[in-house]
Amino acid sequence: MYELRYKPPAEKYLKKLIEKGLIASYRDALLKISEDPYGAGEAKTGDLEGIYCCDVYYSKTNYEIAYQILEEGG
Repeated sequence: MYELRYKPPAEKYLKKLIEKGLIASYRDALLKISEDPYGAGEAKTGDLEGIYCCDVYYSKTNYEIAYQILEEGG
């Protein structure tokens, strides 16, 4: 399982969420990313190479989580 680290704007956004269904959708997507970051989202190309995006659908709206995978040398 990978460790998730959030940028300050993402932490602020997630703390402000009040809809329980949307919170659960984000939680499920983040768990999926932490378990298999390469398979959870789609790799972007071109200028966004190195960025992955995972879709979160809730109440007929598509939200997108953008993330990077940083491998630490052991």
